[in-house]
Amino acid sequence: MSTSERANEAATFERQRAERAENELYAAKTLESITEKERDQLREELATCREALNKTRIEADKAIDDATSARVELKQAHAQILKLAMDLDEAKRRSAKDDAGITIHACPPKGSGLMPCCGKTPFEVLGDRMTLNPAYVNCDRERLLAENEKLRTSG
Repeated sequence: MSTSERANEAATFERQRAERAENELYAAKTLESITEKERDQLREELATCREALNKTRIEADKAIDDATSARVELKQAHAQILKLAMDLDEAKRRSAKDDAGITIHACPPKGSGLMPCCGKTPFEVLGDRMTLNPAYVNCDRERLLAENEKLRTSG
């Protein structure tokens, strides 16, 4: 092989090598471009995920605040209920103490002068109490006891 052939062969080899390098460079640039696009897409997805996470955190914090407020309100309501129950017990105790041994009559209905519990007028029982609430009336019991006593003694 002559020198010119060798030179041609070397030149051809160098051209092929240069073409391969160009092809590899083109492939690397293409791969880099694809990688940059994928990276940009991943960054956008990451930003979307972070935004969603922040919204979720804000909503969770709000839900926690709402639950805490509801819990405080519930405790306050419970305390009020307990206080009202204690006040009611105290009122019942005082009422029972005040009403012990006292006869409570039903008020006469409108247009009547007689009490429906015992048939007496309010002027006949000035020392006793009267009420509109039938749950508090105890006069009927005393009337029934008196009638029962009369039946025993007469019969």
